[in-house]
Amino acid sequence: MGKAVFISLVLVLSLFSVSAADVPVASVAAEPEWIEKDLSTEEYVYSVGYANMSRPENSKKVAEAKARSKLAMQAGVIVEEIIRSYEDENGNEYTERIRKEMASAVLEDPETVDEYTDEDGGVYVLMRIRRDNIKAAFDEILEDIG
Repeated sequence: MGKAVFISLVLVLSLFSVSAADVPVASVAAEPEWIEKDLSTEEYVYSVGYANMSRPENSKKVAEAKARSKLAMQAGVIVEEIIRSYEDENGNEYTERIRKEMASAVLEDPETVDEYTDEDGGVYVLMRIRRDNIKAAFDEILEDIG
């Protein structure tokens, strides 16, 4: 009887034993290059936002807000160039209003291109805005002022 129990025990244990090679390992996708590399081109301005909050949906919202904020700062450089040329031609009567309205317009227009969740649950969001849209928003503001 002892031998039969031992053999049964060995058989049961062998059914539940699995080698490490047999266990599938969840793989984390490789980190995309856009996290570290600026993808901005003649056509688009790109920005990356990151957040690691307690809930994934909050991480995504905060990462998007950070990406929008960075886009606004990058677009601000473009806007300042446009404003400088506008001031040269027209004086600076409306430039502060233009700056405020441009910041608002830029924050409404970004497009989410990609997102990535790292192994710690942090979310990266890649957003972009067309450079032409920045100029178009500027022109629209000038029409409203005008």
